[in-house]
Amino acid sequence: MKPRMRDQAGPGQPLQNAVPAQPARRENLWAWCVMAAAVFIISAIRIRHLGIPLERDEGEYAYMGQLMLEGVPPYSIAYNMKMPGIYAAYALIMGLFGQTPAGIHLGLLLVNIASIMVIFLLARKLFDPFTAAIAGTTYGLLSMSSSVYGLHAHATHFIVLPAMGGLLTLLKAKDSVRRSWLLLGGVLFGLALLMKQHAIFFVLFACLCLLSHRRHAGSEPYGQHALRQIVFMSGVALPVALTFALLYLAGVFGSFWFWCVTYARHYVTLLPIRQAAFYFCSAVGIPGLGDGGGSVFSGTPLLWGLALLGLVTVLWDPECRSRRPFVLGLAVFSFLTVCPGFYFRPHYFVTLLPAAALLAGIAMGTAVRRLQRMKRAIPARLLASSVYLLAAGWSLFEQKDTLFAANVNEVIGLEYGTADAFSASPEIGRYIRAHSTPGDRIAIIGSEPQIYFYAHRRSATGYIYMYPLFENHPFAAQMQQEMIREIEAVRPRFLVFVANPTSLGVAPDPRLDMFRWYDNYSRLFYNLVGIVDIQDTRTNYAWGEQARVYRPTSMNVVFVYERRAP
Repeated sequence: MKPRMRDQAGPGQPLQNAVPAQPARRENLWAWCVMAAAVFIISAIRIRHLGIPLERDEGEYAYMGQLMLEGVPPYSIAYNMKMPGIYAAYALIMGLFGQTPAGIHLGLLLVNIASIMVIFLLARKLFDPFTAAIAGTTYGLLSMSSSVYGLHAHATHFIVLPAMGGLLTLLKAKDSVRRSWLLLGGVLFGLALLMKQHAIFFVLFACLCLLSHRRHAGSEPYGQHALRQIVFMSGVALPVALTFALLYLAGVFGSFWFWCVTYARHYVTLLPIRQAAFYFCSAVGIPGLGDGGGSVFSGTPLLWGLALLGLVTVLWDPECRSRRPFVLGLAVFSFLTVCPGFYFRPHYFVTLLPAAALLAGIAMGTAVRRLQRMKRAIPARLLASSVYLLAAGWSLFEQKDTLFAANVNEVIGLEYGTADAFSASPEIGRYIRAHSTPGDRIAIIGSEPQIYFYAHRRSATGYIYMYPLFENHPFAAQMQQEMIREIEAVRPRFLVFVANPTSLGVAPDPRLDMFRWYDNYSRLFYNLVGIVDIQDTRTNYAWGEQARVYRPTSMNVVFVYERRAP
């Protein structure tokens, strides 16, 4: 009896050669074993870094999530332009694992593992188990790279999971007459959009995928196709509409709309389009065209090289023809999620990583198929696996200082530089918490919302970032005056001034109303009780009477003031 053979790939079927059933089962088992090993290694590395201090974006999400756990809706007493989904995600994680950096990063670990497995299943649905194993492993390695701040729980990580889950669900919907898959896929894309506005490009890509399905399935009546689109878009709208309703009932919809739509629209137009190429070249590290900063490819150049090889393969290999529109479309729309505002910050590239991982998997999977057709006894999968292990091992070796550093404070210093107050923030928060009551308020002249989280004290002002106050938009002067009025009305117990342009958004200038006011206000009503002197190799802390005689020796200092007794 002849062994049962798999057919060549058709719509909705994996792309692979005819393979006997028994070897196919072995290949599936091999792929799952590879994924188990990859998840184990990646989890072990991330677990070593669970206690890494929060940086300012994480601090914002953690503080907002902390307020939500206390029953305070977002955008009421703390403002920013991030979508409410990421705040709710943080609140859920902290409710499950505790209000600590370790608890937050444990939640990130679980989200990352789930994303790895979804990308593995997506690639397996499109191609074959070997390609899928490479794609899932590559995403895991790229997404924890320090070059994209992968160890930190940025909103982009929380976009990837529902967006890729939505794509996998849409592929399932192509093979099923049940419209519930379309509805579920839409809901997942809606959740991705609630994490960050950038996910709108994934929603557009999903709509194009549905249109493409109508073109290929030419027998489908237009009425049925329109109904499929309506069901999908209803799914997208469902979580968004529910969130809008909750914000309206909480009385904060107007504030939400201003920050997440009105102000955000101005924010993404601050940089002129002629500077887009400069900032992109700076992000990817093209010599002579950027500012000479870091590169999102640093630490993982061989993995990105495989992704580039996969892009060439998709364009060249006829066996990829049926999957070419999907793969190239995913790459293009993933890149668009990085582009809003042309800031090209490292963590923005996380949403590009699933497409890069899929391309790397295609490169290796195609190599295996080509080698298997040679009339030689070449162990194709073993050879390709060895090449990939070399690329993956080199990436880990290149990042040994961050991924295997003994001290988590050293890791965040290597990532962001020693000038930022991230490593010092837990100690500042502990001091304020120990010398205040839960009802006391604090105000930070700077952009360090993680201090509010560590202190577990509410801000005296809704402006937890200073950046919007000094940007070139119509609301800047009004925001400065509003922040001043809020602080004066609340009279916070502690006032914290972060003397660092990275935190302030501008260098302190006495000609600016905000800094003139701070100088007078702190002198009239507050005593200096703490100085945090952030140096290149260590941070000095001076509290109480010692702070009044301490003279900082660095240019990056945090001053802590306590309000005088009446």
